[in-house]
Parts: sequence; structure tokens; C-alpha cells
Amino acid sequence: TTPLHAYTDGYSIVINQVERTNKRLYNFCRALGDKYFYHVFAVAYLTPPGRQAVSAHTDDQEVFICQSWGTKKWYLYPDASLPMRIYSEEMVGKEGAIPEHLLGQPTEVILQPGDVMYLPRGMPHKAAVPEDATVPSLHFTITVPSSDFGFGVLMAYQLQSMLTSTNLTAASDKFCRTACTRKAFEGDTSKLQEELQAATAELAKGVSLKSIQANFEGRMARQNESRHKEVEFLMEKDLPPFPRELSKVRLVPGVTIRSVQGVNVIFARDDQTLDTHVAPTATDLVGQLSAIPKVAKSFTCLDPFERMCVFFIFNRMKVVQILPPGDDPDWS
Repeated sequence: TTPLHAYTDGYSIVINQVERTNKRLYNFCRALGDKYFYHVFAVAYLTPPGRQAVSAHTDDQEVFICQSWGTKKWYLYPDASLPMRIYSEEMVGKEGAIPEHLLGQPTEVILQPGDVMYLPRGMPHKAAVPEDATVPSLHFTITVPSSDFGFGVLMAYQLQSMLTSTNLTAASDKFCRTACTRKAFEGDTSKLQEELQAATAELAKGVSLKSIQANFEGRMARQNESRHKEVEFLMEKDLPPFPRELSKVRLVPGVTIRSVQGVNVIFARDDQTLDTHVAPTATDLVGQLSAIPKVAKSFTCLDPFERMCVFFIFNRMKVVQILPPGDDPDWS
């Protein structure tokens, strides 16, 4: 099973850190990070016509939504009354539905290809592809992980770094190394409280804006360098062939379609059969397959990306052959 199987069943495909697979998108994110935000990444969302990826929720990041293909209708809830938390736990609506009375009335926005919309961190929202859409929706979120950049988080990283790099007094060093047990919290804890306060005060002396900046910029530089190496690796990696609109498609020689009953399809070759199923929207597409090569985009299918998914899946099942444009149809 692949994400393409899930797409044909009506699910969205979400690719986190998609800029690592596209050099132009990577360069754009890197440029934004270098000039403004230290680190920026992208996420791709491909949703079938008439579908919705997730219900109303909030994110702990600032995002710029770039609509690339198809349309998507957004519901924004600027007047929602939600508890705001700190760090990653500030996201709500992803583990359970947000009660309607907390959301208020939505502001509706329809994004067309080429549109860009800024979505502030913590703004409740949801989005769906219109029911009457004839193509899927593809959008990218250019993401600034602002909750990870909060000074509270930076302080925590700085303190953690100091525990491995700062020369503490013997008393504070001993306290920080002492293992916490259940017994430590029983009885008189006044001495332990004094040691905690002394170690905290000593560590606090080493926390400054400059030390936080140096620690943060060092971590971001290492993270960006690690991403750069991964991008270079992926750019050199050979990817499996994927059908394109001008690719030629036909049944593998010797393979026939024995029957198409509803969503169930039976392929046959000699005395062997292969049972599979397709989405209801792809049954007509299956019926158009034959031993004669046809250009992929000439196959009738409501969703052009679903058409490519079906061809890719059938190719992996070794029942359909995909030839690049101009290839000899007798190639096998």
C-alpha cells in the first residue's frame, strides 16, 4: 500500500518538509530563513475533489498558504474562544473535535491558483475542496515554526546546554547530578528546596540574551546544514518512473481484464487471476484499458491525478505497462 492507494480511496496526501525534494522550493525556503526566520520549511497538501483533510484545528506555526492547483475553500475562525497553551501543546482540534460554540462564525475564503494567504499561529481553521470541483487541490504551506522559536523554548535549550558546558560549584554540580527518586519528595524537603534554588540561581546567572542567541543560531545552523546534505542526496537519487499525461499506457502483453463488477476488478493471464478493487470514480477508467497503447491523458477520468495513481498502482501490480512518449509500443 502506498499514499497513492489512499488517495484513490479519498484521502489527502500530505508531504512534510517537501522542500527537501524540490531544489527551487528548497532555495526559496532557505532564502526566507537566511533573511528573516532562521529556518523555514514547506508542506504539500493534495486533496481529492469534494474532500476535506482535517476538521477545524489550530497550528503552532505561522504559515503562508500558496495555492498551486485547483481551488480550496477555507473557513477561518478569528473570534474563536480557545484556551491558548505554550509550546507544541497549544494545538487544539487534532485529537478531538473543537466544540462548535467555541469556534464562532467562520470567515470563508476561496483560494485560486496563484493566491497566497497568511494564517497566523493559533488561528482555528479548516479547509475543503468544493463538491463540484473537477480537479484536486494542491497547496503548499511555507511554514515558520514560531512556537519552537519562543523565548521560553530557547531558555530551556540554553539551560540544557549549560548543564553540559558550565562549571558549576561543587554543591550545585552535586545537586544537578543527583537522581530523583520517590523518596526524595517524602518527609522534610526544605534542604532539597534550598539546593534547588541555589542551583537555579547559579544557572540563571549564565543566561543572557547573547548566550540564548548563540545557542539558538548554532542549533539552526546545524539543522540547516543537515537539511542541505539531505537535499543534495535526494537530488541525486533515482526515483521510480511515474506516469505523465503524455505517457503511453496499455495492458501488459498477455494480460486481459476478465471482469469489472462495481469496484472489483479481475485481471487474468493464462490460467492465473488477480483480484483487486478501485474507487467507484475509477471504474470507467479501468474499462478503457486495452492491449493498444493510448496516451494517458486521453483516458476519461474525473480526477486527472487519480488517473495517474491508478496507472502507477497497476504498473506496480505488473498488469499495466507505462511507456514514455515516443517509445516503441512493442517495447516490453
